[in-house]
Amino acid sequence: MLKIELNKEKVSESIITTDIEYLKSPDFLCVVGSILYGTNNDDSDIDIRGFNFMPKEYLLGIKKFEQHQNLTGKDDTIVWSADKFVRMLVNGSTIAFEMLFCPDNMIIRRSELASVLLGNKDLFISEKIIKSILGYSKHEWRKTLGKVTRDLGEKRKKHIEEKGYSYKNSYHALRILQTGIELGTIGKIKFPVTNCEFLSLLKCGKVDFTPVETMYNDGVTQLEQILNDKFKNKKQDVDRINDLLCMLNYKNITGD
Repeated sequence: MLKIELNKEKVSESIITTDIEYLKSPDFLCVVGSILYGTNNDDSDIDIRGFNFMPKEYLLGIKKFEQHQNLTGKDDTIVWSADKFVRMLVNGSTIAFEMLFCPDNMIIRRSELASVLLGNKDLFISEKIIKSILGYSKHEWRKTLGKVTRDLGEKRKKHIEEKGYSYKNSYHALRILQTGIELGTIGKIKFPVTNCEFLSLLKCGKVDFTPVETMYNDGVTQLEQILNDKFKNKKQDVDRINDLLCMLNYKNITGD
C-alpha cells in the first residue's frame, strides 16, 4: 500500500505512507493530470506519478517490480520502476514525457539519480513522441465525434447527444496537440498549459463546437508540418539511453 497525502500549498512537504520498504522514499514523484495542467476544479482527481530505482535484488535476482498503483477515491498514484519508466519514454508515452517537464512546484520527491535522468530529456525527443502525440490526439477526436465508442462512458455519450460532441474528449485532443506543438517548436512542454482558462471552459462544456473544431484542425496541420520539417527520421540513440540507465542503476546499487 502506498498513500500520498498531498500538500497542495507546498507539494514537496506531502506525506508518504507505505509499508513497502523500497517505496518509502521514491526517487521521483510528481503531480500530473488536471492539477498540473491548471485545468482542475473541485471535482478533479489527484493524480500522482513517479518512478523508483530498484534495489539490487530486483535488478539482479528473481524478484520483479514494474509498477505499484493505488487507486482510492479521487487519489490515483502509480510508481514505476526506473527501467519501465525509461522504456515508456523510448516507446513514446505521453504521460512519461509530461513528467520530464514537470515544474518544481509540482514535484513531491526528486533524488540526485532522478535529476540526472530528467536532465537528459533531449535523448528521448524524437519522431516517435511526435507521432505518439498526433495519434493520441486523433483518437481522442474520433471519440469527440462519437466515431469511437469503446471506453466512451455514458456521461460522454450523453454529451454527444446534447452538444453534438464530447467536450471532455475534445479537451484532451486539444491539450495534447498543444503539448506536441510546444515540444516541436521550443523543445519543452510548459505547465500550467497555455490557454488553461479556455481549456477549463471546454472541459466543462462551456464552449461551442465550431471554434473547437477549427482549433483542432489547425493544430493537427501545424503538428504534422512540424513532424515533416523537423522530426522526420529523427531517431532516439537507444545505445546512449541504455548506457545512461545502466550507469544510474549501477550508482543506485553501489552508491558510487
